[in-house]
Amino acid sequence: MLRLRDVVQRSVPPRNSPLNSGLWQRAGYKTQPGPQVTEQPGLKRFSTAEATVQTGAGHPCRMREKSLTMASLSPQVKAVEYAVRGPIVIRAGDIEKRLQQGGKESFTEVIKANIGDAHAMGQQPITFLRQVVALCCYPELLQSPSFPEDAKQRAQRILQGCGGQSLGSYSASQGVECIRQHVAEFITERDQGVPSDWNNIYLTTGASDGIMSILKLLVSGEGSGRTGVLIPIPQYPLYSAALSELDAVHIHYYLDEDRCWALDIEELQRAYLSAKQLCSPRALCIINPGNPTGQVQSKKCIEEVLHFAYEENLFVMADEVYQDNVYSADCHFHSFKKVLYEMGPEYFNNVELVSFHSTSKGYTGECGFRGGYMEVLNMDPRVKEQLVKLLSVRLCPPVPGQAAMDVIVNPPREHEPSYAQFIKEKSSVLDVLAQKARLTAQILNSVPGIKCNPVQGAMYAFPRIFIPPRAIQEAKARSMAPDMLYCLKLLEETGICVVPGSGFGQREGTYHFRMTILPSPEKLTVLLGKLKEFHLRFLEEYSREGAQSSSLHREEGAQSSSLHREEGAQSSSLHREEGAQSSSLHREEGAQSSSLHREEGAQSSRLHREEGAQSSSLHREEGAQSSSLHREEGAQSSSLHREEGAQSSSLHREEGAQSSSLHREEGAQSSSLHREEGAQSSSLHREEGAQSSSLHREEGAQSSSLHREEGAQSSRLHREEGAQSSSLHREEGAQSSRLHREEGAH
Repeated sequence: MLRLRDVVQRSVPPRNSPLNSGLWQRAGYKTQPGPQVTEQPGLKRFSTAEATVQTGAGHPCRMREKSLTMASLSPQVKAVEYAVRGPIVIRAGDIEKRLQQGGKESFTEVIKANIGDAHAMGQQPITFLRQVVALCCYPELLQSPSFPEDAKQRAQRILQGCGGQSLGSYSASQGVECIRQHVAEFITERDQGVPSDWNNIYLTTGASDGIMSILKLLVSGEGSGRTGVLIPIPQYPLYSAALSELDAVHIHYYLDEDRCWALDIEELQRAYLSAKQLCSPRALCIINPGNPTGQVQSKKCIEEVLHFAYEENLFVMADEVYQDNVYSADCHFHSFKKVLYEMGPEYFNNVELVSFHSTSKGYTGECGFRGGYMEVLNMDPRVKEQLVKLLSVRLCPPVPGQAAMDVIVNPPREHEPSYAQFIKEKSSVLDVLAQKARLTAQILNSVPGIKCNPVQGAMYAFPRIFIPPRAIQEAKARSMAPDMLYCLKLLEETGICVVPGSGFGQREGTYHFRMTILPSPEKLTVLLGKLKEFHLRFLEEYSREGAQSSSLHREEGAQSSSLHREEGAQSSSLHREEGAQSSSLHREEGAQSSSLHREEGAQSSRLHREEGAQSSSLHREEGAQSSSLHREEGAQSSSLHREEGAQSSSLHREEGAQSSSLHREEGAQSSSLHREEGAQSSSLHREEGAQSSSLHREEGAQSSSLHREEGAQSSRLHREEGAQSSSLHREEGAQSSRLHREEGAH
């Protein structure tokens, strides 16, 4: 059989052969003229020392285009976003490195409150868990008297389930069998006797691995038949990232912030019915206790969710990794499996449910071991086979992580030597977390512009923050979310690293950030104090220009209002003057008319008396009677004319007074109208005050002109009426005089 080097030797001609020497030179390899040295076949000829590439100016190195570029990268990968380790965290790492290299900042350390990494925040590990894992990793310690017997027994049991009794061997894809059995026993005890089959238990690389595996089973279809998955908003970014990677449809249902992030079944139905128009909703995800919101769902709420899933035939994914983290006295953890069991066989035997747990949370906080499990209920047996096949592709979860998970589900019992210390450490961790949960909400709610719901469970606060409009405009100009700008400035000014709420999802127009409650009480107090100071500075900085603008608008509005009031007063004064002039004119006309009528009456009376006297001298017998008759008639006529004149004068005075009153009322109404218009213009159109002022001046001028025209018309009317009345009285006097003369003549 030919050896490989003989095949290579035969396939490539010697470089000094006439056929191949040109090829060697064109390829840029060195060729040395002169006598050739005999070489050992297949070895030295292909050594990298001889095949040196020339990179001089005469032989430029051409870079070939890469096969994997951003243009050819999977669009699903580009769509993935994970805010917990996003741009803010990357920036925090850069600042931290600069500080370590002697760089100067206004702070001395970066406080990473962005992720639920308990040990990184200073939480001490549970002694018993570390003892068992140490014994599994280094079995020689089983002989040491420094380790308690209950820890040794557990380590020995785990090692017996491992290939070669070594933690370094592969396990079955579902996990070490004895650990799966311990998980099933833990669930049965936790749920107060609800049975759990260890064959339904799958150990995972943290809860995230299990969630991703289940989603891979669920997602299929194209177009309107593409799988849709209901996820809460706000949500843990793992879900949105996984759905983007799988190109599934995100169906958002919003938690009710005003009711401490409660899950509203009507909102769930709204989201489901809306999504049915676009995709095929097949799964429902719930995080309880909530991340990032920290709420603990009630039993009634869980029943409603499971009933909804039963009615709509939805696969339920219950993320229960914070089941040990419940701090509020009136809240209790209820597992979805236990509630489903208590709803009766119809539900328990039909609803497809998978629940997840992890070593990373709870009271242990062992994130780095990447241990976890999932329990699957009512899954089609053929699909379970496909699940095992899928899990086998990644061979098995980390076996040290499986060992850590075993300690969590199989802790020391009361009769065992490690129990007292274990309970003391567990209680201490959970008590301190509860204390920090209350402290966080209390301090955040004392800051103007921040509102935080009670942290009922989990490890996070998710406060709502007020961001001034000018900061929102700046964020848009920088192509970032407003709460991203807030968190970036918080990091750069204080060294505090939190995650913007936009990375978890939130209702339009609201802004939040997520922070852990994991730092020590002392460091958490410092963190919250710095956060409070920063927030007040942030509000002052971005509200200052707004306050100046508001003051300017108020001044413009006040000037506009003052201008309108002055115009109204001037218009009112003008109308009063016009009314007074018109009234005076009417009074003068009435007086003149009255005087005229009196003069006419007196003249007529004298005329009649003279005529009577002449008639008396001519007819003495009849003259006395006629004179008496004429005197009586003359007196009556004089009285009549005086009464008519007085009535006419009174009539003109009343008309003048009414006209004056009318003008005064119109002037007052006009003044009031201008004042109201000025106030409205001041409050609603500050920037358009000048335009509004001009408009009201024109209206005032038009109104003033109108009233002047009305006054002039009224004055002319009264003059015409007076003239007509005077003419009438004159005609009546003339007729009376002629009548008396004729009678005197007779």
